[in-house]
Amino acid sequence: MHSIQTLRPLCIRLAVAFVFAVVSLLAKARAEEPIATDSPLTEQLFVEADSSKIDIDSLYAKILALEEAELKRTTEELKKKSESEKAPKTWSERSKEKWTVKLGGHVQIDSINWADASPSIVAAPPIPGPENYVSFRRLRLVADGTGYGVYDFRLQITLEPETVGDSQGGNTTANIKDAYVSVNEIPGFGRMRLGHFFVPFSLEQVTNDTNNIFLERSIPTQGIFAADREIGVAFYN
Repeated sequence: MHSIQTLRPLCIRLAVAFVFAVVSLLAKARAEEPIATDSPLTEQLFVEADSSKIDIDSLYAKILALEEAELKRTTEELKKKSESEKAPKTWSERSKEKWTVKLGGHVQIDSINWADASPSIVAAPPIPGPENYVSFRRLRLVADGTGYGVYDFRLQITLEPETVGDSQGGNTTANIKDAYVSVNEIPGFGRMRLGHFFVPFSLEQVTNDTNNIFLERSIPTQGIFAADREIGVAFYN
C-alpha cells in the first residue's frame, strides 16, 4: 500500500516531464523553420506552448491534492473501523419499550359442487349426502405482540363450527388454538415458551395454515406421527 502511494507521484512527474519535453521539441523544430518572425502562426505556436506548460503544472497540482485527500479519507475510514471493532459490545436498554399488539387472522373456505352424483351416496349425519355446499374451513382471529424487548405473546382462536365442540351444528363457542407467552434472550437457555402451542416437531405440523400447499395436512401428521398443540413449557436455543 505504501509503495504504490510512493511510486504514483513519481510516475505522474515522469509523464508530465515527457509531455513537456515533446511539446518543447515540437516548438523548437517549428522555430528553426524559415518562417518570418512576424508571422501570426509562429506567435500562436509559442503561445500554445506556454499555455500548455501552465495547464500541465496546474493539472499536476490538482492531481496531488486529490491524492492527498483520498489518502486522508482512506486513513480515517480505517481508523474508525479499527476503533469500532475494538469497542466493547454493550447491552442496549430496552426495558422501557411499551407493548405493541397486532391484530389479524385468516379465512379459508371449503366448497363442493357435485356435477353428477349418485343418490346412493350417504354421508354420516348431520352432514347430508351429495349436496352442494360452501362453508368455513378455518375462521381464525389472532392477537400477538411484543414488549420490553424480550417478551412476546400470541392468542389465536378459531370460530369455524365444524371443529368446535361436539354440538353438531348447535350453539358453539370459540376454541383456543394458540395461547402462550415467551421470554427471549435468557442466558444459557435462549427462549422459554409457556402455554398452549405447537410441539416443535414435524415441519408440516408447525407450518402455518396459510403457507401449506393444500387445505389440509396429511393424515399421518394429524396426531399420529406428530403431536398437535399441547399445554406445556419449552426451551429453544
